[in-house]
Amino acid sequence: MLALRSGPDNCWWAFEVNEQVMVLSPSGDPAQGVVLGAINQQRFPAQGDRPDVHRTVYADGAVIEYDRAAHHLEAILPSGGTTKLVSDGGIAIIGDVTVTGHIKASGDITDHTRSMQADRNIYNSHTHSGVKSGGSSTASPNESQ
Repeated sequence: MLALRSGPDNCWWAFEVNEQVMVLSPSGDPAQGVVLGAINQQRFPAQGDRPDVHRTVYADGAVIEYDRAAHHLEAILPSGGTTKLVSDGGIAIIGDVTVTGHIKASGDITDHTRSMQADRNIYNSHTHSGVKSGGSSTASPNESQ
């Protein structure tokens, strides 16, 4: 099989049963041939027609697409899909971030002022002066957040 890359950087993606391919047999013997690549067909049509888009559609419905004209990268996983990104040197996100859903962290979360743990420490140990019984309000906390 002809590979996109086959050196230290290596790419593997096996062809599947019923996928139409092109075979080059310089000696005339198909057993000595090399699969050059897949050919779109009615059963498995091309997944796009825009020259600026690199798009991979997987059999389970997942899609990874990059549009170089729009500078847009998108990965869509089927329901229940998971994503894991491992980078022990750190990850930098430059730009605004929108999250729809919950965020869970095993470490501390910090903004430009202090960490959430530091805020909890202030909240859990802060006191108020001028406390009176009844319907009066207390004074501001003795330690600001």
